[in-house]
Amino acid sequence: MTKANVFIICPCFNEAGGLETFVKDVREVFCGWFSNPENVQPGRLSLVLVEDGSRDETWKVISNLASHADGDISIHGLKFSRNFGHQAAICAGLDYVHSDMQSKPEDTVVILDSDGQHPPEFIPQLLAAREKGFHHVQMVRQDQGGPLLKRITSRWFYQIFNKLSGLNVPQGSADFRAFSGKFLSEYLRFEETNKFNRGIFHWLGFDTHYIPYQPAERQTGTSSYSFLKMLRLAARGITYFSSRPLVVTILANTIFGFLLIGAYGIYEIARWASGTPFVAGWPTIVFVVTLWGALNSLGQLLLALYVARIFDEVKRRPSYIVQEQVKPSRERSSTSLFKVEPQSVNR
Repeated sequence: MTKANVFIICPCFNEAGGLETFVKDVREVFCGWFSNPENVQPGRLSLVLVEDGSRDETWKVISNLASHADGDISIHGLKFSRNFGHQAAICAGLDYVHSDMQSKPEDTVVILDSDGQHPPEFIPQLLAAREKGFHHVQMVRQDQGGPLLKRITSRWFYQIFNKLSGLNVPQGSADFRAFSGKFLSEYLRFEETNKFNRGIFHWLGFDTHYIPYQPAERQTGTSSYSFLKMLRLAARGITYFSSRPLVVTILANTIFGFLLIGAYGIYEIARWASGTPFVAGWPTIVFVVTLWGALNSLGQLLLALYVARIFDEVKRRPSYIVQEQVKPSRERSSTSLFKVEPQSVNR
C-alpha cells in the first residue's frame, strides 16, 4: 500500500535572516516524530517555500536550501514576480502541491508561516489529528496580548463575519492548519480570483478538529501586516461571503428615509394644527439633507465594494505569477527517516 505524503507550505516575505533556522526547526520536529516507530511514516516529506516578492535575499536562501537539502526532506521553492500577498502565496503553494506534486486524497497538507510565529512544534499534533481521520485540523490562537485595537477589531470581525456568513469560524483562527488531499481537491474547485481562505476552508464543511496554541515571537524583522491590510482583508472576507451588508444597508436606508420624511410631515402638520406659523426651519432642512446624504453614501460605498468584487472576478486575472521555481537536486529515500539517531533531535 502506498504511504501518504506530507506537504508543508510556507509563505515567505523578507525572511532571509531566519529562514535557515526555521527549516532546521521543521526538520528536527519531523526527525523526532519519525524516530518513533509508533507514528505513521509518510511516503514523501516535502517543504514548499513560496517567496512573495521579498526585498531581501529570501529567494537566494531558498535556492540554497533546496540545492543542499539532505535526504530527509525535499525543499521546493516558488518565486513570485512581485508581492502578491500572503493569501496568494498560500494559493500558489496549494496549486503546486496538487498539480506538480500530484497530491493524493490520503495525503496531508500543512500550512504555516515561516517567521516562527506558527511554532513547528505543533506539527506532530496536526499529524496525529489527521491520523484520527479528521480532514481539517485548525490551529486557534489563544494569545490575548498585542495592541488593544487589534484585539478588539479581531473579535468584532469574527463576530460580524460569522453572523453574516452563517459560518462558525472560531475567534483566533489562523492560517496555521492541516488538511487532507481530498480537502485540497475540493478547495481547488473554487474559481475566485481573490480567495478568502479562512472562510473557504470552513465553508467546505469537512469534519474539523481544533487545537489551541500560543504564537511564538518572530525570529527576525517585524510584521508587515499593517492595520490597513488587516482592514482590507476583513472587508474582502465579509463581502466575499455574504451579500447581506449590501441588502440590509440599502433596505435600512430606504426604510429610515421614509420614516424620517413621514415623521417630519406629521411634525409640520401638528404645528399647523396648533396655529404655529408654518415655516420650515433651516436647521431642520440641513439635518434631513445631510443625514439622508450620509446614509445614501454608505449604501453606495457598500455597493461599490461588491461591484469591485465583480470587476475583479470578470477580468479573470491570475492571483499570482511565478517567476522562478527551484526543486531539490534529489528526493529522500523511503528509509532515510528511520536512520535518524534519537540524540540528533535534541534541541
